[in-house]
Amino acid sequence: MNIYPAIDLKEGSCVRLYKGSFEQVTTYNEKPLSVAQDFQSQGAKLLHVVDLDGAKTGTLAHSKIIAEIVDKTDLQLQVGGGIRHERQVAELIEQGISRVIIGSAAIHQINTVKSWFKRYGADRIVLALDV
Repeated sequence: MNIYPAIDLKEGSCVRLYKGSFEQVTTYNEKPLSVAQDFQSQGAKLLHVVDLDGAKTGTLAHSKIIAEIVDKTDLQLQVGGGIRHERQVAELIEQGISRVIIGSAAIHQINTVKSWFKRYGADRIVLALDV
């Protein structure tokens, strides 16, 4: 069994949304790298990161923070939030992300997402369908 501690990013901070509402946000920490490093110091090997701003806009908003976590920890990251284009998948994988999380694109762009599985491998793509 794999356990993925999670960081949800909004406006540069680690947050939680109440029942998925962007209007009801609790900020837990303003230093995502510190949170990731703390998870690692507690024995984590994996980290789940969601770019909530990216999920809302369709453009990764926290690429620099994610890159910093990759560069300054030994954690294997799976990252999602607004991944709707192959160039986003490619950029994340090139950045050192272990797995890219695909959400609504898996429903709205079925054939496109199937091609990502073929190109990058089923071990690099994760489907996450929140309901």
